[in-house]
Amino acid sequence: MVIKNRLSSFFATKINASTFAITEDDRFSEHPLLYAKIYPNRPIIVLSDTGLDSPHDRSKNAKYTRIRSFLEECPVPSNDDQPLNPGGSKQYVILITHCHYDHIYGLPSFYDKGKAVAAPVVISSLQGKNFVQDDIYTHSLAKFRGLPEIEYKPTLFAKDCERLIIPTPQSWKYDKHPPDIDLGITVFNTPGHVPDEIAWYDHAERHIYVGDSIYETGHDQGFPGNYTGPIEFPKEGNWVTYAASMKKLLFFVEAENLRGEAQGKPRIRLGAAHNTFDADAEEALEDVLDFLTRVVHGKVEVTKTEEVRDEEVWTWADKGRFSIRAPLRLFLDYKNFRSA
Repeated sequence: MVIKNRLSSFFATKINASTFAITEDDRFSEHPLLYAKIYPNRPIIVLSDTGLDSPHDRSKNAKYTRIRSFLEECPVPSNDDQPLNPGGSKQYVILITHCHYDHIYGLPSFYDKGKAVAAPVVISSLQGKNFVQDDIYTHSLAKFRGLPEIEYKPTLFAKDCERLIIPTPQSWKYDKHPPDIDLGITVFNTPGHVPDEIAWYDHAERHIYVGDSIYETGHDQGFPGNYTGPIEFPKEGNWVTYAASMKKLLFFVEAENLRGEAQGKPRIRLGAAHNTFDADAEEALEDVLDFLTRVVHGKVEVTKTEEVRDEEVWTWADKGRFSIRAPLRLFLDYKNFRSA
């Protein structure tokens, strides 16, 4: 299913009280999922990833084909036909889940403050800092898509388990506002898919967003324009660190669910940077770790082999919830690690 919208190459739907999932009808059919969290009483909008700003041929004549213009000008039906950031007055806090081109190529349009109350804050992984500062053109995979080089300029490298607190914009400071704003978000460094992968947790909405670490195969949840292929690992990935990262998130989610159950709160939901935006987080994390274990034990069929970037790449799929495409080397390294 693809987006059919002459107004925009982006499509948004509300997924909880403060957050909208946005997908892009892009030229490479990656269909990245972005998230915009609105703070009604604060001059801030949190944006998770920026997409490509590169529409598919069927959408290239739409009025809004750039993520910033979509956010600031395009009416959104699930937002009472209002733009998500009308006029661009709110400050952008942009969480980059990882540096692949389909998640960062909309970023340059945000470097200009525009009409916002303060300059944007662009957040990346502290553990992946060296990775994104070294040959971003290759590491973003843009080089292999023939895309032009862009500047990639994070302004904050978040530590693992860091609670996001940003200064109150100068133009908004007066007696009733504190000097700093707690966004109610915790950032996790989750290397594995790539070294700079992050996840982030919205405490108020009880929703965790995991980038490209997890997304379901062949199920678009009724959301148009989604990519429903396998979880992709490039040659810079690592299954050993991936499994450790997913276990860390699972432990966190299990603990939060137990605390929430005692307080009558709903279970934590999970959103990904493709396809999946509202799954039970604990079940999804358990299932992807189980799938990885079955792959290692030879219980999942290899459905395709190919050569990509001078490496043998395999695809594992069993018509279940997940599938994986990765260099054979990552599989062998993880298998050896498990047997050591």
